[in-house]
Amino acid sequence: MKDGVMRKYVFAGNRFYVLREMLNLNLNVVKIFAHKNSYLEKELIKNNIKYELIEDKISLIEKISKIEFDYFISNGLSYILPISKLSTGNKKFINIHPSYLPDLKGKNPIQAAILFKRDMGATCHYMDDGIDTGNIISQIKIPYSSEFDAGLLYKLAFNLEAKVFNEAYNNNFVPQTILPKINNPIYYSVKEKDNYIDINSDSVEAIIKKIKAFSTLKKGAIVEIDNQNYNVIGANVIQDRNIIKLINEFKISRYENYILINKDDLIIKFMLNPNFHT
Repeated sequence: MKDGVMRKYVFAGNRFYVLREMLNLNLNVVKIFAHKNSYLEKELIKNNIKYELIEDKISLIEKISKIEFDYFISNGLSYILPISKLSTGNKKFINIHPSYLPDLKGKNPIQAAILFKRDMGATCHYMDDGIDTGNIISQIKIPYSSEFDAGLLYKLAFNLEAKVFNEAYNNNFVPQTILPKINNPIYYSVKEKDNYIDINSDSVEAIIKKIKAFSTLKKGAIVEIDNQNYNVIGANVIQDRNIIKLINEFKISRYENYILINKDDLIIKFMLNPNFHT
């Protein structure tokens, strides 16, 4: 589909991959709204692209209602918009979400995919007054793998977001399916202390999953050792019996940026966040 400058687009959110795809397609993007200090804002500044900061939900809704456009593209927008009130005339609202909907709705699908061993992906769908609901236009699945950590999954999902937008655009944004119903869908947003590790009660598997889920430098997992909190951004399990024997013999508990912990006859090697201070 080639719509040139005929259709007008508004973009709002905190990510850049979808917008970059829109610009590469030479779409007529008449307004860009960016969350402050987001990756999107940094890329817009770097590329000298004009934008407007999102101040709050009320002012954003007011501004959207005054703009003439055909498609509003949401990608990482923090607010739930009153679509039924805003979609006047021929205005259409589309969201690109980093999961394989209807599973993993909510603010933190990347963490949920790792914590709950769920398939991941990206979905382009029409917006309604619900949260990550509305008819699906295009989507791509990433099957679950224990190899994923948050950083890699973010990178893959955000690239896929641009791809599903491109597919949706080439299909003229025609809905392909109604949002299906699945058994036990997960809606997940990170709560306080979800990233805390209990060395005593958490299993080795649970500890590794938490660290992978919160492995980005911005978040990290928190573990308390000898009454001190540490921010952990990576871990692996040492299982070689000869290495474990030597570590225990020489009582090695910490070196460089790592802490070693005995757990269930194994040793977990924690990689500490160098930017974190208690």
